[in-house]
Amino acid sequence: MSTATSQRLHVRVHPRTPLTLSRRHGHGPPIKSPHPTLLNQQHSSPPTISFQSSYQFQFSTQIFSSGQPPDPSTMANSVSGVAVNEECVKAFQELRADRKHRFVVYKMDDDAQQVVVDKVGALDATFDDLAAAMPADDCRYAVYDLDFVSEDSAGETPRSKIFFIHWSPESADARNKMLYASSTEGLKKELDGVQIDVQATDASELTLDILKDYTT
Repeated sequence: MSTATSQRLHVRVHPRTPLTLSRRHGHGPPIKSPHPTLLNQQHSSPPTISFQSSYQFQFSTQIFSSGQPPDPSTMANSVSGVAVNEECVKAFQELRADRKHRFVVYKMDDDAQQVVVDKVGALDATFDDLAAAMPADDCRYAVYDLDFVSEDSAGETPRSKIFFIHWSPESADARNKMLYASSTEGLKKELDGVQIDVQATDASELTLDILKDYTT
């Protein structure tokens, strides 16, 4: 028998170990076959992994379980998972670009599922009107368009700034205060054009003089 014939590969199978190939007259360590798990992975598609926050998962689950497409008014989600109704953005654009309103007040709806428009102040409304629209025992958001005159080397120049106000009185429910606080950034992202943030916890912190301090 030739040397080439005598160096056949012999297969030994052990019921509890991976398949092993050995050489009768060859050199080098035994050749081990891949683990069965690796073999299976070579013939399967790589897994796809996606990460979602809990509120996004819940939101998607509701869409698929209902069989209905999502409402465009609830597509903008804030950090807390509370959506921003499209009317909120529309009212803000009317204030910022069209100068139709002096202020807009926002609140959570009854189910705390989305931010909605609560009240709108006409262009001739005052800051006192805005302060009066803030409830003593509940939270609110608001945007206020402040007109003022800036004095510089060119003289007096009419200007305006849009304030975002987070109203969170001490007497408000603790859960509501947390919900409003966690949803603030999500709403602000939708209101493109807000320039200054103000947070107030009582009437003494919600005055026109405080807003004017930011213009000097």
